[in-house]
Amino acid sequence: MSKTLKFLGLALAIFWALSPSGTWASDPEEIVIASGGRGGFYQAVGRALRVVLSHDDGLPTEVKATAGSMANLEALNDPANPVNVALTQADALQRFLAQHPEFKDRYTQLADVGKECAFLITRREDNIRSLDALAQAGPGRAIALGEAGTGAAVTWSQMTALKPSLSTIRPESLGLIEALLAMGPAAPVQDAPIAMMIVQRPMAVATPLEVVLRNTNDYSLVPIVKADLQDAGDPSGAPDYNYEKVVVGLARDHQTSVDTICTRGLIVASPQKLSPKTIQVVDDAILTSFRYLMPASR
Repeated sequence: MSKTLKFLGLALAIFWALSPSGTWASDPEEIVIASGGRGGFYQAVGRALRVVLSHDDGLPTEVKATAGSMANLEALNDPANPVNVALTQADALQRFLAQHPEFKDRYTQLADVGKECAFLITRREDNIRSLDALAQAGPGRAIALGEAGTGAAVTWSQMTALKPSLSTIRPESLGLIEALLAMGPAAPVQDAPIAMMIVQRPMAVATPLEVVLRNTNDYSLVPIVKADLQDAGDPSGAPDYNYEKVVVGLARDHQTSVDTICTRGLIVASPQKLSPKTIQVVDDAILTSFRYLMPASR
């Protein structure tokens, strides 16, 4: 064999050894990430993770837009569903485990993606400034919680368990933008939800909450304080929430602070659908992917 052919062969071997796909002895497993609604923080996390996994690690990666935490966990738990990595609120994961005890052996937690807080929104003209006022004004009315399968529905359910007087308000699966329009100044009051609730990272890019902060003549944020959620004490199995005053809003001239409850965002994976090697690669990629997220989320 000529020296030229030997050199080309050595160069080709080095190329494959250093290229991302060259790290896999066989076809790499495909990563399918259940994220969240379009434009939300969970989808941003999924897309950043896809960049690292596909470019740096040579793993084909798909990010699916979903309704949210509970829908993600259902997909992860379904053997016939290709989803093998999912984002979820911690309180939603605890609720799902209570409903599906077998799931404790079907997931592994990879990462904590940070604080996620509940933001309760009402029409400003309704003059609702507390949970007690909401409970008094709300019987027979609805609260919009996003599409069916969101983590916000779990958080609201837990709030009604802690404060039963809120249970007279009917949870409704209604898109957040649709809810804002229905609660807007031009909408008939009798057809509008009494409130809507979003659970998200306080400083994440999220259109619905930015609309609220830029239109304070139309909408109000209702504080959620620990003293207001002590009607029934903590029921058995209740998730732990932190009660905090958080700053919300990306634009400084529209920022405000509000008392609320916070849970955590998590990334989980299925050891039944992914090999230990691939799970480790995903775990390692998460930290790198956060570099893409920090400028947009903080």
